Amino acid sequence: MRIRQSILALLSIGSICYPACAIAVPDSPVVTPEFWPTWWTTSETRYRPLVREVIWPFMASKLAANERQMYDRVTVAFERTADPRNTRVRKAAGGYQIVLSLTGLSILSWMNDEQIMQSLFAGDDKDITADYMKFLSEQLAIYIRRLDDGKPVTDVELLPLPLVSDLSTKDYLALLHQDAAKEQRVFLDSSALWFILAHELGHVVLGHLDRPLPILPKACGKSSTRRIRGRSTKW
Repeated sequence: MRIRQSILALLSIGSICYPACAIAVPDSPVVTPEFWPTWWTTSETRYRPLVREVIWPFMASKLAANERQMYDRVTVAFERTADPRNTRVRKAAGGYQIVLSLTGLSILSWMNDEQIMQSLFAGDDKDITADYMKFLSEQLAIYIRRLDDGKPVTDVELLPLPLVSDLSTKDYLALLHQDAAKEQRVFLDSSALWFILAHELGHVVLGHLDRPLPILPKACGKSSTRRIRGRSTKW
């Protein structure tokens, strides 16, 4: 559990982009690893319908009238950038936009699938999930450090479980297509996306993007950032 929490912390899920003070991390100009376009496509195919057709519309039914007015001014977009921390909310023409990082969502999907595999192999001496989360956490930390330093990341082994285990991708996908696994996958994906979208919408509803410019520098501090994110999470 601690490793999962550390990975989510590294992903910086729940950022806010002020007009003059971006807390969200700008995309790094480094070369994108060649495997990312494939995972971006996979993640977008996996998550876009769930967001656009299920979670985002359903969220509207849970809002008060004043919150619904703000919701109606928000759009959701998917972004293909190297930095997994770029999930954020920002001002956009006519309202606001929640931007979901496909790199971050890809890593989130690997975590969810690992959790499913863990339940499938529970009690098995040949548990293929053993140590994967630790491996993922270590590689993600290296990847982000390289991004921040402007160094190449193409050799970082930030990879999903089947590419670092003895299980073939074909067998891996076959396991995930079992009925029980599919149900668990929908639950885990929906729970994660609901939290992310609700958190970012909370920034809009609570007016975090509309604060006067004079107080923005204070919002750039780490403690202030944590308080702002905390309020949005509580919402």
